[in-house]
Amino acid sequence: MSKDREHFDDYREQTRIKHEILTKYFTPYFLIRAKAPGENLVYIDGFAGAGTYQTDDGAEHGSPLRALSAFADFKPSVAKKMFAIFVEKDKVLFKRLDAAVAEHFKTLDGLRPPAVVCGAFDEHVTGLLDRIKLKKTRLAPSFLFADPCGVDGLCFATLTRYLRDGDGEALLFFNYSGVNRIAGLPFKPGKTLSKLLGDDDTAEELAKLVKGGTPEERENAIVSCYLSALTTAVPDLYCTAFRVEHEDKKATSHYLIHLSRDARGFRIMKEVMWKLGDTDGGSGGLALEQASTAVGAPLFRPEWDQLKESILATLTKGQRDVDYFYTALSENRGNRLCAPAYKQALLELESEERILVRNRFGVPTTANTRMKRLGAPTLGKGHCVALTP
Repeated sequence: MSKDREHFDDYREQTRIKHEILTKYFTPYFLIRAKAPGENLVYIDGFAGAGTYQTDDGAEHGSPLRALSAFADFKPSVAKKMFAIFVEKDKVLFKRLDAAVAEHFKTLDGLRPPAVVCGAFDEHVTGLLDRIKLKKTRLAPSFLFADPCGVDGLCFATLTRYLRDGDGEALLFFNYSGVNRIAGLPFKPGKTLSKLLGDDDTAEELAKLVKGGTPEERENAIVSCYLSALTTAVPDLYCTAFRVEHEDKKATSHYLIHLSRDARGFRIMKEVMWKLGDTDGGSGGLALEQASTAVGAPLFRPEWDQLKESILATLTKGQRDVDYFYTALSENRGNRLCAPAYKQALLELESEERILVRNRFGVPTTANTRMKRLGAPTLGKGHCVALTP
């Protein structure tokens, strides 16, 4: 049995988190895009797989079925605009996918029948863009989910063309462990690494960079090289990388990378990822650390200390509305922080009596006097913060 097929024999925690990130983001994404004129919204799953995962408790829905269920829950005016395309090249997996989608679609109302295609991601998406170009039009607002089981198949030229010529965003699976292994092998022009990074020169340069480096240096070089290649090909791109650790060792397995040309999408995706993240510094973050979190809570949190000090430095220049941190700073390209991170840091600074909080009327408030959510104090928009005198 191929490794791609074996992947669907188990539904792991990291797969669940991946699907949570996907559905929790494209729901607000499509609801926002539906407000613009137009009759179509397009969702493309470029490596749709079998449609379901087999577990001891029965079948678990994969990304295609989860997407259809989410679209069926949209209000009717949005649901009827949704057109889903599921692409799978493995003929055995495609047969299972086609049957699973057909069976699941019978249980849903208000949706257009999806297109289930047997073929390669790059060939199908390229063909779609070619046909649209001939019509002298553009792809409708869209979202692409590209989740190959390995390194092969995620063609750089196809991905960047979709981002440039289409009107959409992408969430992709970047198989770091596989790329790390390939980058350490003797360089071969035109092969997998070149297709992933866009050209032979970039691939060869990366192969040189990773030789002799520490594991951390290799990881930084590989991820930075890939994101740099993407932003060079699509200059106005915002990139968010969510790191996933192996379950049984403190090493990176893969990254989920979100690509958007919109600052608001960049901010919202970071918030979705952050809330589902889990690191050795506590819940939340742009990472799912599995082996590292098994040892318990850390004694020191240098990243949080740095964040709080940066907030205090900003407040030396005067009072700030919390939305400055939640929105303005969060939408800065390259900023990995987001509203949940700033909110947690501000609440900690307040509890340490290092900042004061005022409501929209300028009246001082405390964590005890403000509304609580799930037993924890809130710090919503409209509040201002300043240094404690």
